[in-house]
Amino acid sequence: MKICIVLDSLIRAGAERQALAAVTELARCGYDVRLIYYNRAEHNYPIPEEARDRISHFPKRGTYFRFLWRLYRYFRANRFDVVHAFMSATSIYVGVAGWMARVPAVFAGIRVEYEDKGLIRFLHRIINHLVTGWICNSEATRRSLLPGVGARPERVHVVYNGISPSAFASTLTPGEAKKKLGLTETTPVVSLVARLSPQKNVSMYLNVAARVLKKRPGVVFLIAGDGELRRELEEQAAGLGIAESVRFLGVRDDIPDVLCATDVLALTSHYEGLANTLLEAMAVGIPVVSTAYAGVEELVTDGREGLIVPLGDVDAFVGATERLLADDDMRRRLGECGRASVEQRFTMKAMGARLYSVYESALRDRVSHT
Repeated sequence: MKICIVLDSLIRAGAERQALAAVTELARCGYDVRLIYYNRAEHNYPIPEEARDRISHFPKRGTYFRFLWRLYRYFRANRFDVVHAFMSATSIYVGVAGWMARVPAVFAGIRVEYEDKGLIRFLHRIINHLVTGWICNSEATRRSLLPGVGARPERVHVVYNGISPSAFASTLTPGEAKKKLGLTETTPVVSLVARLSPQKNVSMYLNVAARVLKKRPGVVFLIAGDGELRRELEEQAAGLGIAESVRFLGVRDDIPDVLCATDVLALTSHYEGLANTLLEAMAVGIPVVSTAYAGVEELVTDGREGLIVPLGDVDAFVGATERLLADDDMRRRLGECGRASVEQRFTMKAMGARLYSVYESALRDRVSHT
């Protein structure tokens, strides 16, 4: 089986990390897999050494139609058995080019709760008739996709994200990790790891920080990530009078060390697919507090691996954060449960096996109908 995974860029974000993980895991299992991306970003993920000869930049030059034609010729020349678009916009290009090239199995991909409207939604409904099926990373996303694009249930497949816990294990002790960030070994740390975009609702995180700091002035709130809202959020922190207690770390190459320095991991998003930041924190035993975005229950059970609060509820988020900061035993217990859950349910091996199973089943069904 010859497989091609397509996404728009290798920017440092969750879906892109999962695409790289999929290529690495499928290659480790001996499958012939390639990944192409068509946009360059300022902060790209480094390409893993073991997957370097399988990953290529495919420049998106000229008009949309010219790019479609180039993609079609690439698929046809390489005679792929499966092409898989990892994300929403990419699915439009891959769906059309894969259909034109008569690739046996063509998959579109959605990785957050489906909310596209207007022209994109119209195009996705057309693509739905051209592709073999859709691949998403949570049941919540799957449920939203059915009415969103008119897909039949049997054509929408869930492949949970996979993670290698060792990739997020720091070589430092928590005290050393805090000192690396300019903190004392005993400084309580709450962290958020996310793009600074509207989806992540970082403004709420700052409001939570302001409230917590009134009772616990020694807490430091970290924000690892960058994005279009950074200046606005920095101004908000200054306006709230908490700029000295909030550290905007920007894009980091040392997320394991940031997590090691963290006592509580926060996620304030309006929506997600299967949140990689929660998986990463859980993998190394960090307790989490998350908003109740659609699908969070597939990853975190309230009171077991973390604490879940209603969307947009600052009071509840403040209360949950303060509970965890005040209770060492609770943090330890939730962290241990989170680590065990990742090891049991969200391994790289499980993700790769499920993905290949979806591909293989689609090819088998095609042969049976010809």
